[in-house]
Amino acid sequence: TRFGILFALSLICKSLYTNGQTYLSVSGTDLRLNNEKVFMSGMNLAWYQFGMDFGNGRYQSDTRTTLIGYLDEIANSGGNSMRLWLHCAGATTPAFDSNGFVTNTDAQGTMIADLSDFLDRAQERNILLFIVLWNGARPPTDEMNGLIFDVDKLDSYIDNALSPMVRALSGKRALGGWEIMNEPEGMMQADRVHPSQCFDTRRMRGSGMGWVNTNTPTEDMMRFISRQTAAIHRSDSKALVTVGSWSEKSQNDAYPDSQDYYTDICMFEASNGDLDAYIDFYQMHTYTWQGRYAANSPFKVHGDTYNLGKPNVIGEFSEAGSEARNITHNMNYAYYYGYNGAWTWHAVATGDHTDDLATQKRGLEWLRNRNDQAKGGRVNIDIRNN
Repeated sequence: TRFGILFALSLICKSLYTNGQTYLSVSGTDLRLNNEKVFMSGMNLAWYQFGMDFGNGRYQSDTRTTLIGYLDEIANSGGNSMRLWLHCAGATTPAFDSNGFVTNTDAQGTMIADLSDFLDRAQERNILLFIVLWNGARPPTDEMNGLIFDVDKLDSYIDNALSPMVRALSGKRALGGWEIMNEPEGMMQADRVHPSQCFDTRRMRGSGMGWVNTNTPTEDMMRFISRQTAAIHRSDSKALVTVGSWSEKSQNDAYPDSQDYYTDICMFEASNGDLDAYIDFYQMHTYTWQGRYAANSPFKVHGDTYNLGKPNVIGEFSEAGSEARNITHNMNYAYYYGYNGAWTWHAVATGDHTDDLATQKRGLEWLRNRNDQAKGGRVNIDIRNN
């Protein structure tokens, strides 16, 4: 098809751009760096002060020392990556005017400098950062909702915050990737009929989708996600983009109770035909429900069974939220059974299904210096001197 040919050409161009692999890149179902396969072994931060770690002068005055301390915890445990959250619900960043349009990354204009410094500190420790823009697991602010439903408001965010931020940070080797949203399925309406399969959620009936009770139509949420994805790719053609889903159910088509809403075709449709709207790698979260994993959850099946054609990182998991499996078992499983990374939940260790920091460090230690190119790949990456 015309779409398939054009999309393939866009990926070839991207592959040529990242051929040296100085930055994290994708090749088929592998994540690659410095011309070898790599495995993301790390932690979710995910925040120190929810939605307030960067921007508005707070990083230099308040959060910097603590955040760098968590980088040290990961590095000293043999880990190589961190997933961290930025705007969350949009309560403090980006900067909005009185009509809900975005005017800047933050009111004081410090966010880019803050992230730049933190990326430099991460590079010193050989840690890749994955920056999560938004959170769908909790209720949004009115301002965030405005971006989801109003294209003009979303474009104001893209033009005045996202694209400038991506361009400014594009040269940072410690930037592993951008994540548009954590668990958007929390806000999406389940069991919804739509003429397009890309937006129909009847397969999600009874899955748990929609726990935030905002009943956001799938096509609105996917437009929100896909337009930002395209903007990132246009602002930095080598950038990797992902979405962190609450379950494997919304990121694969291999099982009857699952549906992949993030295929290249669905992202293309959601963005009204933008070839830059695609995710570079998948990311699934997995916890037990009433003490059991779902039958087709990542720790129950080999990663290849999802048949995604792209890398797949287990973006959230914990020993506390597992089937009585210790954290080293789960890290080992992810490494040897077809996944490209595993991020423990979460360094600050608050809330349900979280492990304490010592447990998470034990998980990272298990994979310290691992490098089996036939399995997960290299863990002890080097981004300091190349």
